[in-house]
Amino acid sequence: MRRWACAIVVIFVLSLRGDRTFPEGAEVAGRSISRVIRHKARLWGSPPIPVRDPIRSESASEFVRALPLPRALSVDIEAGPAGRMLFESRGRIPLSLAVADFDEDGRADAVAGFHASWGGALVLPFGGSFVRGEDRLRARAVDIPIEPRALQAGDFDGDGHADIAIADGSAARAFVFLGDGRGHFAAPREIALPIVPRLLASAPRVGPPLRPAMRALLRVPADLFAIGEAEGRWGIVRVRDLAVTDVVTLPMPPAWHAASAVTTDWDDDARADLLIVGGDRLLIVSDLTREGFAALDIIPLEILVRALAVGDFDGDRRVDLALLDDSGRRVDILWNASLETTPIALSQAARALASAHLDTDSAADLVILAAHAARLDIWPGRQLRHMRRADVLAYGAPGVSIPLTAGCAPVTAEALSLSGIGVDDLLITSREISSGRCPSAFHLATAQANELVVTTTSDDGPGSLRQALGEANASSGPDIIRFRIPTSDPGFFAGVFVIRVRSPLPEIRGGGVTLDGASQIAFTGATNGDRPVIVLTGEIGGTISGLVLASDRNTVRRLILSRFVGADQAAIVIRGGAENAVEGCLIGTNVTGGGPAGNTTGVLLIEGARENRIGGTSAEARNVISANTTGILLRGATTTGNLILGNLIGTTADGEAPLANVDGVRIEGGANGNRVGAPGAGNVIAASVGNGLWIRAPGSADRNIVQANRIGVSPSGAPLGNRVAGIAISSGHENLIGGTEAGEGNLIAYQRGVGLQISGASRGNRILGNSIWNNGELGIDLRGDGPTANDPGDADTGPNDLQNFPVIVTAVQRPNRLVLTGTLDTRAGDVRVEFFANAACHASGFGEG
Repeated sequence: MRRWACAIVVIFVLSLRGDRTFPEGAEVAGRSISRVIRHKARLWGSPPIPVRDPIRSESASEFVRALPLPRALSVDIEAGPAGRMLFESRGRIPLSLAVADFDEDGRADAVAGFHASWGGALVLPFGGSFVRGEDRLRARAVDIPIEPRALQAGDFDGDGHADIAIADGSAARAFVFLGDGRGHFAAPREIALPIVPRLLASAPRVGPPLRPAMRALLRVPADLFAIGEAEGRWGIVRVRDLAVTDVVTLPMPPAWHAASAVTTDWDDDARADLLIVGGDRLLIVSDLTREGFAALDIIPLEILVRALAVGDFDGDRRVDLALLDDSGRRVDILWNASLETTPIALSQAARALASAHLDTDSAADLVILAAHAARLDIWPGRQLRHMRRADVLAYGAPGVSIPLTAGCAPVTAEALSLSGIGVDDLLITSREISSGRCPSAFHLATAQANELVVTTTSDDGPGSLRQALGEANASSGPDIIRFRIPTSDPGFFAGVFVIRVRSPLPEIRGGGVTLDGASQIAFTGATNGDRPVIVLTGEIGGTISGLVLASDRNTVRRLILSRFVGADQAAIVIRGGAENAVEGCLIGTNVTGGGPAGNTTGVLLIEGARENRIGGTSAEARNVISANTTGILLRGATTTGNLILGNLIGTTADGEAPLANVDGVRIEGGANGNRVGAPGAGNVIAASVGNGLWIRAPGSADRNIVQANRIGVSPSGAPLGNRVAGIAISSGHENLIGGTEAGEGNLIAYQRGVGLQISGASRGNRILGNSIWNNGELGIDLRGDGPTANDPGDADTGPNDLQNFPVIVTAVQRPNRLVLTGTLDTRAGDVRVEFFANAACHASGFGEG
C-alpha cells in the first residue's frame, strides 16, 4: 500500500536554554521577595526561648495512642564480602535515604547511602520485605567509590524505570545508576558538572510535584537538580537525560552555605518549585517545568539554617516550612500564607527534620530526629496549627517523644505508605551513639488501625455500614471497616451482599478510614468470581450519593456502587479531601461488570479535592467506571493534583465491550494540574456517547496532563470509539496531551468524530507524541469545523492561536530513511514540528496525526 506522509500539528514556542549569570556586585541574587517575614516572638536580642514540657491534653494522649512505635529491623544482606563486613561491624554510618519502586511491584522500596572505608555503599531494602509485624529486612548492598552524601531516586533518563543519583560534595560530578525495573542497576554513569554539588533534588519534568506516596510508585520522567559551588559562586544545574541542560550562578553572600533543598509546590500553581536553604537565606526557584531558571526569589531569615522539612503544618492546603537552626536547638515554622515564623526551642539538639501524616487530621506532623539520643520527637500538626495563632512564649512546646532501640540515634527518616490504612509509616536509618551499641541500621514504625466490622446488609442498626461510619467519625483513627457478613444474611443474593441505602450515609469526616470490601472475600470466599462482592445501591434512596469523603487519606477498596442519582450526586464524592484513594471498584455496572447500573456521576471531585488517586499502577487497583452520565468529574479551581490511573472507563470489566458513559472524564470549573494517565498506568477511555475526555467551561481548566491512555481502543486493540471526540478542550490553557518521553503518548483511534478537538479561547495546549489514526474526522481539529487554512504570518487568533500547519513539499524514500522538505509560515521563535505517517490521508487531504 502506498503510504503518505501527512502533516502535523503540534507547534509551539520554546524558551531558550542557557547559562545565566547574575550581575556581579549584587547583594543577593534573584528578586528580593516583596513580603517581609514577620515573627511571632522576637528572635535576636531577647532571652532564650524557654524549653517547655510535653503537651498534656486529651488530644495529645489520643495522638500518642495512635503513634506507631519504631522497631529495629535485622537485615538479611545480599552483598560481597565488603558489604557484609559493613553490616557485621560496629559504627555503621548512614548518610542519606530515598524512596521509589525499583522492582515495579507496586510497593515502595528504599535506598540508603552509607559511609564505608572504601568510599560508600548503597543499601536497597525491598518493599516486599517491609512485612508488617516482622522484624527482618531483605536488602542488597552495592559498593560505590564515593560517599553518597546526596541521594535522589527517580526516572532520570525517561525510560519508565526508577534510577538512583548520588554525589559526595567533593568533586564537580554526580553519578547515576540506571534501573531496569526489576530492582537491578547498571554500572554508574558519571556526569560532569560545572559546580561541586553539595545537594541534589528532583522534580517531574511536567506537572506538579507528587506527594511522597505517589512519588514512590509513579514513574514519571524527572529532572535532577544539583546545587553547589564553583569559583566562589553558587550554582544550580539541571540534568535531563544524563546531560546538563541549564545552569544559573549566583553571587550569594559568604555566610550562605547550601544546607538543604527540596522540591514542592510552594506557590500553589500546580508547578514544581525548588527551595534551597543555607546560612540565613531561603532561595525559591519557581516553576521548574520551564526551561531555564527564570524566576528566583530570596527570603532573608534571622537564623542560620542547617535543615528543613516541608509539610502543610496548619492544614490550609499550602506547604509550610520547618527550619532547623545551625545549633540544632531551635526550629522555626515558616507559614506559607503569611510568611510569619513561629520559633520553638528544643530540649535536646536535633540532627534533621522530616514531615509525615501520623494521625488523621489534615495537618502534617513534624518529626524531629535527635542528634545524640535514641528517640524521635513528634510535633502534631494540630498543635502547630494552634501555635500559629498563639504567642510561643506562653505556649507549651508540643513534643511527644518516641524511643528507638537503646544505643541508636536517628539519622534520616522517610514517610512511606506500607500499611495502607490512612496514616504514614516511617522508615528510619540510625547510627550508634557513643554510649551504646546500635543493633540495627534500620527502624520501621508501622501504624495500627482500629477495626470496625460490618456484619449485616441492613441499612442501619448494630453491625450496619451506617453505624460503622458513625463510629469511625467518632474515633481518633485510623480505622479500617471490614465486612464479615454471613451468607445467611437476607441481603445475600447471586453471590453478592447488597446494602440498599435508604438515606444519605454519614459523610466520612474523621479521615484515615479504609472501607475494605476485599475483607468480605476473605471471610466467605470469592462468591462473585474475581469481582467485588459488597454492593452499595441507591435504587430506593431517591436523590442521594453513595459515599462522601470529606476528609483526608481515606480508601475505598473493592466495592460495587450503583444507581446513585440526582443533580450533583455520585457513587463516590470527594469533597475537599486530599490523598484519598478509590481502587478495585465497579462503579455504574451490574455485579458482573458486564451490564449497566449507572449513577449520575461515578466519581465526583469538588471543592478543593486534591492529590486524590482514582485507580492505581497495579491491576488490583483498577476501577471499572461505566454506564454513568459522567464517569469521573473534576470541578473547581482548587481541585488540583488528582491522579486518574489505570481505569477502564466506558467498558465492561474485561475492557473489551462498550458500556457507555455519556462523557468519560470531565475537567471543568478551573480544575488544574490534574493527571489523567501516566506511563505504565494509562486508562482505557472508550465508547462514550459524548467525549472521551472533555476539558471545558465554566472557567478555564489549565495545566492538566493526559498521558498514556487508550482513547477509543480496547486493551486488545479492538475499536471502541467515542461518539463525538476522543479528547475535547473547549476552555483550557497549557494542558499537555501526550509527551516526548517513552510511554507518554496517547493512542487515539476509532472515534466517530475527531480524534482531538480544541475550541473556544483555549491557548498554549501541547499535543505531543500521540498516535492518532482511523478517526471519523480529522485527527486534530482547531475550532472544530474541519481544516483551518494557513494565514500569512500566522497572525490570526483562536484556539491554540490557530497555529499554522507545516506544508510538506516532498517526501522521498531513501534506504533506511525518509527525507522530507517543507515550509512553515509562522511567527518568529523556536518551534517544534512532529511528523507522522498514515496509510492514507483524510478525505480533506490532511492527516490524522
